[in-house]
Amino acid sequence: MGASNTYINGSLDVSETEERLRGIQENIFRFVFAHPKQFLEYDSTKQTTRVRYEKKLTQNYFSYLVIDEVHVIENFGLSFVKEYLALGKLRKQFCNPKVILLTATASKKTREFIIENLELKKDEVSEFVCGFYRPEINLQVYKTGYFDEDKKIFISRDVKLIYLLTNGPDGKSLIFATTTNQVDEIYKMLLGEGFKVTKYHSKLSDLEKETNFKSYIESRNDVMVATSAFGMGIDIPDIHQVIHYSLPFSITDYYQQFGRAGRDGASSVAQLIFDQQESTSLVDFINRKTIESEQNENDRNILRRIRDEEKVALLEYIDINDKWKYIKSYFGETDKPFSLNTVILYILITLVALYILCSLI
Repeated sequence: MGASNTYINGSLDVSETEERLRGIQENIFRFVFAHPKQFLEYDSTKQTTRVRYEKKLTQNYFSYLVIDEVHVIENFGLSFVKEYLALGKLRKQFCNPKVILLTATASKKTREFIIENLELKKDEVSEFVCGFYRPEINLQVYKTGYFDEDKKIFISRDVKLIYLLTNGPDGKSLIFATTTNQVDEIYKMLLGEGFKVTKYHSKLSDLEKETNFKSYIESRNDVMVATSAFGMGIDIPDIHQVIHYSLPFSITDYYQQFGRAGRDGASSVAQLIFDQQESTSLVDFINRKTIESEQNENDRNILRRIRDEEKVALLEYIDINDKWKYIKSYFGETDKPFSLNTVILYILITLVALYILCSLI
């Protein structure tokens, strides 16, 4: 750890945490990295969030509050990490420093939710929305759950999956499924069909996950079947086919997951299998469980509205012809030329990112 940077996380003992808090008070750190839970604590009984170390952080110790992956304020904050919803309170405790919000995936409605949650003034917020279009990825949707023209073969998801893998591009294939049971079933089915396949989900042991991941990146297995547990922070250049065996939860999730394709710039495909018999039933079931587990009625209602809107967007995407145009519109990207202010903002964000990176080397 460099002398000018630090972090605070759960691995530190009390004395080490106290020492770093003193360092913050004495302004000896340029950057402090932390998860919101290190500075905020949610009380599920009272349904309130308090600021930790409140008496130690009463002055303007920070010039900027930088929140990476800021879309999780909505995604996680409304369901299982309530501390994300209290980042506005933390900013006030830090004497309202300037804010830089970073994310690769946030729709216009998500951005509005975040701005409101952080209690920012809209006229003081500059937005830079760019770069969603990936021309190397061909977006495709295949509907299943019907008989072929001769009424002889029922086109199931498994039949379509095998066809897509057999006729897919060169390189690795990544299959996303919704549940661990689905992953296990697909894995067994593909093994029986002779594919070089491995799997990845949260119920595997750490050793199994490490072994399967290593096998995949070293090309001993050409196909990975996984839940969303696989993918965050993964940068494998030669994945040229991403298949969704079942409906994702949102356009945001879908974009993040199929974005694993084509990292080397090669022509790739993102293929969504939509089973007309299952339709949205599995997504509806899981969403209902998530919503019912939420204790706060207001958050429960917001979560229900968001999930309903996300489902509508997915169904629109399935039937629309120009899928990339829909994706860009969903995230608020336009084809208009950038203003000078936007270009300057982009340059500043890039410089800040490079500065942070260089300070850690």
